[in-house]
Amino acid sequence: MKKILLFIASATLVLAMLLSCNRDNLKIDIPSYIAIDSVILDIDTATQGTKTQNFSSVEVLVNHKKIGIFDIPARFPVLKEGKVDVLIRPWIKKSGVNDFKTDYFHIKNYIETITLKADEEVHIIPKFTYKEETKIYIEDFDGPGLMFHTSDSVNLLVKKQDPNNPNNQIGFIDFSLVDEETAGFTFFTKLELPNRRTAMYLEMDYKCNTMFGIGLLKRFPNNSIDFIDPFTIVKPKADKWNKMYIDIGEQIAPESRANTYDIFFYVSRNNEQGKKSEVYLDNIKILTF
Repeated sequence: MKKILLFIASATLVLAMLLSCNRDNLKIDIPSYIAIDSVILDIDTATQGTKTQNFSSVEVLVNHKKIGIFDIPARFPVLKEGKVDVLIRPWIKKSGVNDFKTDYFHIKNYIETITLKADEEVHIIPKFTYKEETKIYIEDFDGPGLMFHTSDSVNLLVKKQDPNNPNNQIGFIDFSLVDEETAGFTFFTKLELPNRRTAMYLEMDYKCNTMFGIGLLKRFPNNSIDFIDPFTIVKPKADKWNKMYIDIGEQIAPESRANTYDIFFYVSRNNEQGKKSEVYLDNIKILTF
């Protein structure tokens, strides 16, 4: 009986000690919240081209600690209060593939100091810019001439007025210029990009009802050329304009005997009964260092 009473007394003492613990040890942290509803590409359109972008996600750091990667629009908790430094970098779908996202190397990090309060929300609209050292080659189809040329007998890449904006010109692959036996059309840049591995991306706006491929053309010291099979196939998306980012740099092989490269497009004719091939391009940029 004494042992039972002793056990009860001991248990009561332990329970009393637990209840008397510092309340701070039992405190539940209430988070603050950050919301990012949209992002902006804030650039000089005269020298850096269009402001269209498709930054699908953002990576967020608060006081140098990674909070996570979030799809836009985003709302997420942060266990911080008071003034904090928020660093945001954009992520893109590589070659338009949802499951293959990466941070966009040519964009500067966006940094903003904000004040967080528990259970309250702070809205941020990041304004991204290109890094100063980025070189940008632009084809927006508004100026004279074209960045592209072809070795085919007829150039099917023509300029056309944008039906939704009379002040804008767009590129159009016009298969009506050739007979129905022509299966496709190839055109390529005239940039002669150096044979060195570096961060290099192709940005473009497009809509199409037929597939087209993008690849590299090797140029050799003896003036011969070699077309590498397309490494990106763009699938038909004809209902609206789309933005795509394609990693060109990872395709360049420094061990190759080629001294320069160019980017080529191969557009296949739409063979579906009763349909005309339609491929529209605009705001093409090649970014490198």
